[in-house]
Amino acid sequence: MARKAAKTAVGSNLRYFTAQGMARSLPGNCQGIEHVQHVSVTRRLTMLAFLLASLPRPAAGQELPFRVTIFDWDTIAFKRQREAYRVEAHQHEVLFCVEAWTTDSTVDIQRVIVTRVRRAISGGQHYVATVEAQCIAKDGTRLPTIHTHSDGSCQFSPHDLVTIAARVAPFEGVQCGERHFIWAIAWQIVAMANASAALQPPLKARVDTTSAGTRSLP
Repeated sequence: MARKAAKTAVGSNLRYFTAQGMARSLPGNCQGIEHVQHVSVTRRLTMLAFLLASLPRPAAGQELPFRVTIFDWDTIAFKRQREAYRVEAHQHEVLFCVEAWTTDSTVDIQRVIVTRVRRAISGGQHYVATVEAQCIAKDGTRLPTIHTHSDGSCQFSPHDLVTIAARVAPFEGVQCGERHFIWAIAWQIVAMANASAALQPPLKARVDTTSAGTRSLP
């Protein structure tokens, strides 16, 4: 009976949780992303973390090794970002710098609230060039970025993931609609890449090669 109640509680919680750790009630939620066939790496990680956090804890001290991060918007900043997206995002990708945000943390959850964003540069239909040189704070640290996807895709591209891991900013986002956002953090991408590499089977030598890798003579 207790197990059934726990499953019901988890299912109820998951209905309110969607891509990249965003609560469904938040204005920047990417609603419907759970129906996308190719689910992003970050969403899988965040959903797993939330699922584990929702399960009853069998003993004290057994907690997640990291906080689950959810993202929200200041009302005025969100209104301006929607308007900016509406103006040009369907024509080409646009890069925005997140200049200010606040955090509100508990033991298990960190809530990031975006409060100020500025437009940086525009790019082509499916790319923004020289992202690495953009969105640098006065002290030399890298600011978080948001870039739009002109085709409405709510998925990080392989190039996006590499850029996120390389920039090591506090967080990064993609805007794929007026109200739709997905988010990622560099350490999540690196952790998933390392885990994926560790699970890959070792390469096997071809039957027509020697142990030194030299092709055998016929």
